[in-house]
Amino acid sequence: MKYIAYCTKGTEPVVKGELLKRIKDAKIFEEADKRIIFGTKARIEDLTKLRCPDDIGILIGEFTASSTQDFSKKILSSDFSSVLVAIHPIRKDLKPKFSITLGGVTGLDLAEYTDKIIPELSQVTGFKFEEKDHSNFDIRIFVDEKKFYVSVRITKLPLYKREYKEFEKEGSLKPSIAACMVYSTTGGESGLKIVDNFCGSGTILCEALATGNSVCGGDVDSESVGFTLKNLENSKLKTLRQRRLPAQTGTMPRGRQANLWLESSNLKVEVKILNATKTSWPNNFFDCAVSNLPYGKQVKVSNITTLYRDALKEYARIVRPSGTICLLGTRPEIIKKYAKEYLKISKIEEFKLGFLGQMPTLQVIRK
Repeated sequence: MKYIAYCTKGTEPVVKGELLKRIKDAKIFEEADKRIIFGTKARIEDLTKLRCPDDIGILIGEFTASSTQDFSKKILSSDFSSVLVAIHPIRKDLKPKFSITLGGVTGLDLAEYTDKIIPELSQVTGFKFEEKDHSNFDIRIFVDEKKFYVSVRITKLPLYKREYKEFEKEGSLKPSIAACMVYSTTGGESGLKIVDNFCGSGTILCEALATGNSVCGGDVDSESVGFTLKNLENSKLKTLRQRRLPAQTGTMPRGRQANLWLESSNLKVEVKILNATKTSWPNNFFDCAVSNLPYGKQVKVSNITTLYRDALKEYARIVRPSGTICLLGTRPEIIKKYAKEYLKISKIEEFKLGFLGQMPTLQVIRK
């Protein structure tokens, strides 16, 4: 079956890497702006476990359209019935409603194209159109220039929506971007010790824990630390459910069971209030550091140069000599300058991202 993985701009190589590692028979047909088109015979449930894509849909149409009439003709000829069969194993709660999500890179008035086909789509699918609720049969129309990609989301909510993320502050990182940062750093490996001294709401730490790594970190803001601890607890419980570990005897709380799982897996979680430029973490203790640095927009910073310099110097101390440091920020030149000063660098990879009107750079520094 053919699928389309939607990505945050700039993360396409990372999404592709995770896809090829996790889905063994995946074949890439197209890698382009904000999307990866691929084919696989894997179970649809396996695709829902991918963490780096923003979303995944079953691709039911790729075409150009010379007019709105041509567009209508082509989209209405799509095989929606086979999609219903394909998603049934994980969408047994599906209600007879459909929605339309629009997106892409285009100057077209997409509403002009879609408004006219809603009644006909309702007849073809047998579903009622729902404008605001996108949790049922969501038809996504993505346009790049004049090429249309039509897909149906495989899950109830977009993949980037995580159950664990109940608490967040302004500037909190999108989970799929956090997952891309962790994957870029670890290569998808588990059993590592990962630190984030700018943890915010804990999204990076939750993604690292979910992929089987010990996590430590903190923030100068006490409320952020509290949010992180709560989100990490949610993440532990989610992992416990996914792994379907047997329930303990008696009436032991689920949270205690999750902690026992951590102990049996030799995983560690430690989060505290700290100053990212001067911590009490031991020398050469961590395998990796992964952080979303303050940009000076959502979070006020008096001097970004000084903060980035001192934080990188601290990471150089606490990350082992052959470790990796992954940072997301808006001043890559500062990171490069001080990485060369404090670290013996073997390689720096850079990914220019685009989201929420910002263009930060993801830098992966390998010592």
